[in-house]
Amino acid sequence: MGAAMIDVITLLLDTDNAITAALDKPASPDTFDSLAPRLWAVSEMLNAIMDHPFDDPEVIVERFWIKMNAFCAKSKSKNRRLTFWLAADTAESILASYREGVLY
Repeated sequence: MGAAMIDVITLLLDTDNAITAALDKPASPDTFDSLAPRLWAVSEMLNAIMDHPFDDPEVIVERFWIKMNAFCAKSKSKNRRLTFWLAADTAESILASYREGVLY
């Protein structure tokens, strides 16, 4: 496993832990609605990386970001657009942190 993969997986796991901790606290339904899609996105990105261990993890996250933006654009439902937008935003945050060398 290369350093890039370890760094991206670390970012994803740290994000997962932060979201899970936020979900464990009493909060409004709006908080859950904004965090659940992010947790799902992190899980999907981790699964994609594990399913393709020889691919560049940065590219895998970029592909996920592109797919989520496309799904967001095609969705007719406001709730689905929000879900896909939050997933894309999560991927974008992971990419930005990775590219800036920011490990949580």
